[in-house]
Amino acid sequence: MYDTGSSGFNIDHLFAQKNNIDLIKKDISISLGDTFNRSLTKEDNIRSVLVNEFDFNAFHKATINLDFFKQFNVKIDYHKKLITLSNNEEQNLKQSNSILLSKNKDNLYLYGFYEIYSTVSIGDTVISGYFMVDTGNGRYVTLLNYPNNNLNELKKSIENNFSYVDVAMRIAHSSGLNNTLITNKTKVLIGNKTYNGVLVDIANTTLNNFPKNKFIGFIGGGMLKHFTIYSSQNKLILEQSRDKVKIASELITDGFKIIKRGKKAFVSTTFTNKTNTSEVSLNDQILEINNTPVKDLSKTEIEQLKTKLGNIISYKLKRKKNVFFIKTTVKNFLE
Repeated sequence: MYDTGSSGFNIDHLFAQKNNIDLIKKDISISLGDTFNRSLTKEDNIRSVLVNEFDFNAFHKATINLDFFKQFNVKIDYHKKLITLSNNEEQNLKQSNSILLSKNKDNLYLYGFYEIYSTVSIGDTVISGYFMVDTGNGRYVTLLNYPNNNLNELKKSIENNFSYVDVAMRIAHSSGLNNTLITNKTKVLIGNKTYNGVLVDIANTTLNNFPKNKFIGFIGGGMLKHFTIYSSQNKLILEQSRDKVKIASELITDGFKIIKRGKKAFVSTTFTNKTNTSEVSLNDQILEINNTPVKDLSKTEIEQLKTKLGNIISYKLKRKKNVFFIKTTVKNFLE
């Protein structure tokens, strides 16, 4: 995965062990396509991680991060599912359909990451500032809790006036984004274009690894997938992929996500709102889904079951030594 929200080169430690990749000596070479070959050194910031810790659908075994391609221009086309590297000094764009976010290196490439200035409106609350452009993050827009932005008060206002979903995850993300509140009563301004109904996460956290940064949040892949991204070391361009962008403003779920580890599966995330409480707890083990042992179901089959509106799903679960059964219905939790 190409991740503009991280630096260096991350490789899944289980994959490395299985394939006898020596991360201590860092004797690693990377080949991409037919033409790109590179040997990594300690300056490439190689890290061993559990790549799919937070996303059970993750299939990649490593992340190649923003600074890895610093000698190239990079084009990310979500619509075509294609990443193109180029040595050309300038990208050829239809400027009438492009959003040029910055030409100023000092303003754009702060702390080694791309940022854009955006405005998020929720009801009467308007929050403006710099957001990190993060292709490795599947969310839409995330607001972080900084002293000058009292997001706890904003959460209370949303809970009193709008539809919302509380999200809890079993393992804290490295940036602390494990517990958030999501709403779709929003407007997001990027460049000179406004997008209505964007899913916005409000998190009680800060970017502790960037103590002096100006970022007030992330713009993730959920939003970025509607654009083609052109990046180099001194500018970033978002080109809207289609004339009309329909932003998903629904959260389709039956109340929780599942993470599968080998033949076992566990509750990894729960969703609750004003009318839907959770019958499961984080780390509950899933034994059967619709009377089928979970070991016989693929991740794709589970995801398809849990995202089709109206599906009624039966579960057999285990919490410590207690086995219990529940039924759920797939619906839009932001109605």
